[in-house]
Amino acid sequence: MSACGLKIAPGGSGDTGTFSWAALGQVSFANGDQDFGNGAKQYTLGATGQWKPNDTWQGTLFANVDRLKGRNTWTLAPTFGRKFGDNWMAYVETDAIHDADDGNELQAGGGVAYSIGDHAQLDAYALHRIGTHGPSVIAGLGVSVFFGKKG
Repeated sequence: MSACGLKIAPGGSGDTGTFSWAALGQVSFANGDQDFGNGAKQYTLGATGQWKPNDTWQGTLFANVDRLKGRNTWTLAPTFGRKFGDNWMAYVETDAIHDADDGNELQAGGGVAYSIGDHAQLDAYALHRIGTHGPSVIAGLGVSVFFGKKG
C-alpha cells in the first residue's frame, strides 16, 4: 500500500494561551500485497485543534473521516495533556468512532511522550475498548521528526 498526503498547520504559534490547528488530506492506494492492504483506494480528511492555557496543560480535539469503498468511518477524539518537566508529557484520551461496517465504538486510554530537542519526539500509547466493537486493546510506539523551522 502507498499513500500520498498533505498536512498544513497554519494556525497559531503553539505558545501559551494560543489556539493552533492543522489539517490533513490523504489518499492511500491498494498497490501492494493483499495481506497488507484493504484492497481499494481510501480517502482521509482530518483536522486537529489545540489550546494551551498555560505551559503545563493543553487540550486537543481531533476529527477524522475515512472513505473506503463508498462507506465512511469517522473518529472524534478529545485529549487532555499535562507536561512534566522540560521533556515529558502525559495525556488521557477518549475516542468516539463510527465504523460504516461495525457501528459505534468507544475507546479510552492515554500515553506519554518524550521530546528530544525541538525536532524529535518518542511516544507510547494504549487505548482500551469500552464498547462492544473493535479490538479490546490498541497500543503503539512512535517516533516523530519535525523538519521545518520553529517560530
